[in-house]
Amino acid sequence: MRVVAGSARGRRLASPRGASTRPTSDKVRGAVFNLLGQFFDGGDVLDLYAGSGALAIEALSRGCARAVCVEADRQAAEVIRRNAEQCGFGHRLETRQELVESALPRLPRGAFTLAFLDPPYSMGPGDALARLEPLLAPGGMVVAEHDRRRPPAERFGALVLAERRSYGDTGISIYHLGCAKRDDMMRHAIYPGSFDPLTNGHLSLIQRGLKIFDGLVVAVAENPDKTPLFSFAERMTLIRDAVGDDPRVEVDSFNGLLVDYAKRRGIHTVLRGLRAVSDFEYEFQLANMNRKLDRDFDSVFVMTGEDYYFVSAKLVREVAKFGGDVSGLVPKNVADGLRRKFNR
Repeated sequence: MRVVAGSARGRRLASPRGASTRPTSDKVRGAVFNLLGQFFDGGDVLDLYAGSGALAIEALSRGCARAVCVEADRQAAEVIRRNAEQCGFGHRLETRQELVESALPRLPRGAFTLAFLDPPYSMGPGDALARLEPLLAPGGMVVAEHDRRRPPAERFGALVLAERRSYGDTGISIYHLGCAKRDDMMRHAIYPGSFDPLTNGHLSLIQRGLKIFDGLVVAVAENPDKTPLFSFAERMTLIRDAVGDDPRVEVDSFNGLLVDYAKRRGIHTVLRGLRAVSDFEYEFQLANMNRKLDRDFDSVFVMTGEDYYFVSAKLVREVAKFGGDVSGLVPKNVADGLRRKFNR
């Protein structure tokens, strides 16, 4: 076995001897991470019935911060430790040699954004799935590996099935914490953008989007081709302050492909605003590319309000830079932030 991608890509992984463990193949591991999203921005990983620790190590290689592996077999636990050291993750991976049943009550609550579950096929993942919810952070995901002929239930408390695939005799079921089922996913949408800065046009679209969806994730995107005026943290704070305490709006950040981020969140609908016909040509191309990458991905287009169809973040920055009045174009907290940036 080898690490498929990330900082440890190509590193060899040892496998415990004997038939007591069933390592996940490179092919299936690669497929799993294609479903989850190729790379991660931090977060802790839990790997139950860890075997060689390959899934946890793959997640660390792709950007997760820390991992905990639970494995009862002594030889397998030693292999996990050696694999972690070999890949340079010895200080970021903790191995607990004990039964999963005894480890679960002692694991930190609400700590894990991602959990892997690969029990013996004869056992099935159902018992552990039923006990995982308290250990997951908001929006957490669980990947359960099982016999494809004996799939686990679609719901375990707040854990809801979002994706199920088969690879030979291996079945993969991906659950999201607190996520709606496929037929409910249109109730939430992602509104992505650089928001540098947030304008009244953006705010208008958020307010109108909430008339269509039960909730919105305003996702601040990192664009490596641009040098932003406001940092990630500043943009997220400005948006939160402008939106207020509306529980229907969540502010988050992401980098990489939008479809990968959407898969991680279990939301397959994106909200986009159109200011002119020229916007539609670009958005139409983008929507079709996203559909090519993820056949379940949908785009909903909403026309920008007539009062703000001419407003863009770039124009707002230019006007503010030269001392123009932007008070009618952006929320008050953003106007104050622009004055501080340009010392006006």
